[in-house]
Amino acid sequence: MKLIGLLSDFSLSDPFVGIMKAVIHSLAANVSIVDITHSVPRHNIDYASFIIYRSSLFFPEGSVLIAVVDPGVGSDRNMIAVNADGKFFLAPDNGLLSQVCCFCKNVKAVSLTNRSLFMNKVSATFHGRDIFAPVAAHLVNGFEFEKLGEKAEPLIVPLKQVIQGAGFLQGSVLFSDSFGNLTTNIPASLLKNRNIKFIKAGNFIIDSVSSSYYDGRNNVISAVINSFDYLELAAYMGSAADILKKFAQLDIVVEFNL
Repeated sequence: MKLIGLLSDFSLSDPFVGIMKAVIHSLAANVSIVDITHSVPRHNIDYASFIIYRSSLFFPEGSVLIAVVDPGVGSDRNMIAVNADGKFFLAPDNGLLSQVCCFCKNVKAVSLTNRSLFMNKVSATFHGRDIFAPVAAHLVNGFEFEKLGEKAEPLIVPLKQVIQGAGFLQGSVLFSDSFGNLTTNIPASLLKNRNIKFIKAGNFIIDSVSSSYYDGRNNVISAVINSFDYLELAAYMGSAADILKKFAQLDIVVEFNL
């Protein structure tokens, strides 16, 4: 069975997610729909870009993933479809598919201009319902990717870079999850086989990377490698985001013993 994954900043308190699912099922009755998340912080394209790529790694080939975080809906911004490593992505062309395009090996992109696949009436405020949902249904039904529109070059907004110096790394916080855990832009690969002297986040000094959240229980702020394989700041039974209130502006510094 083919899968369609949905990601948005719609929340579940409004009917938008349910309506998109209804449109999909009206055109592809037997498809399975997976809710990745609908709690992306409103208009946070960077967060959505990270999550849609990382989540896509667990979807089988042939899946269609719709990502709708679209502050420019109804404007002249483009809409794109990307075929990346055998999976299809539909999104506004606002940088949301940057990580998909940067990290996947085989990437093709087209603009969504084949209006025969859209709903008969297209609202200026709900392209998730009128464009992305029906196009996704057509794709899982076997519609050819190349016929969605003309070739396109997606807008790429690179992930914030980690500064690497002699004996240190300097990164930043990408986002907070609902537990207040803070995912940084420092991948675990940059820490591998290196002797950490300390990790500094604001006024907090962390002396090592814990093996679990529980192992960090004796510190106000601890560090772990999260399920995305990135360095994460956490507070056992608490919220690192609440403790580090201005976390988005903080430098996260890792110093090594040389």
